[in-house]
Amino acid sequence: MRNILTRAAALAAGAVLAGVVHADVLDQSQEVVSGSSLLVCCGGELVDHQQQVTAGIAGQLTRFEVLLSGLKSGQATFFVNVGPGPQTDPHDFEMLIDVSSAGPSTGDVWFEVDVSSANIVLNVGDEFVIGATGTPSMQAELRAANVGTPPGYTGYPGGSQWSRRDGFNGGVFYQPFNGNFDMCFRTYVEEAGGCEPDLTTGAVPGVSGYGVPNGIVNNDDFFYYLAEFAAGNLAVCDLTTGAVAGQPGYGVPNGVLNNDDFFYYLAIFAEGC
Repeated sequence: MRNILTRAAALAAGAVLAGVVHADVLDQSQEVVSGSSLLVCCGGELVDHQQQVTAGIAGQLTRFEVLLSGLKSGQATFFVNVGPGPQTDPHDFEMLIDVSSAGPSTGDVWFEVDVSSANIVLNVGDEFVIGATGTPSMQAELRAANVGTPPGYTGYPGGSQWSRRDGFNGGVFYQPFNGNFDMCFRTYVEEAGGCEPDLTTGAVPGVSGYGVPNGIVNNDDFFYYLAEFAAGNLAVCDLTTGAVAGQPGYGVPNGVLNNDDFFYYLAIFAEGC
């Protein structure tokens, strides 16, 4: 056993702790409707512009995109808050980004914000807010799509007549020009479940999420497997009959815990999801 753990530590210092690249999938989106769109912010504005989103896929929120239009220069703070909008709590994720990295200085460009560092894990139906706050130096606009005037609409501010209630400008519902506009956006999620090396949420025994997959493969999963392997936990660690890919018994548990199981896990961990 000591031999296995020593070799594991050496491998972990290299490929394992270097991290694993994962694939994500498009969850929710609101595309611009041709001939029915609006520039809602943020050139030189300091107000928050928020868009409420409801998760349709369980897993980790990895990134979101917004549609920037016009001249693109200066900086904006992009953020995420878990919970319905409008949000006034400290952001669960925020980053000041130079929007000139969006590419062409004119026209519409989908601008990506990587939020994977915040480790925001969502269940189906969870509400969250994405948004942006401009700075005095920022020259760019966020494009919004007209998703239709709600039935019974009686004019701005609309009150309870609003159908979606998920576009916000400075903390108030945003419904200009007798329409119902949502920020153009796309959200991406790394799906939970169906990923063999994903074993746990955290690596500290007794803490909530220990031994519960969360759709993320990281160092916690590796060290969880290592701890359970050292404890002789067949239910978790018996993964294969042999460690040679393509041979009979590869990936088939056999009721025996040995080096083959450990190196099989190391191989699938390195592959990620």
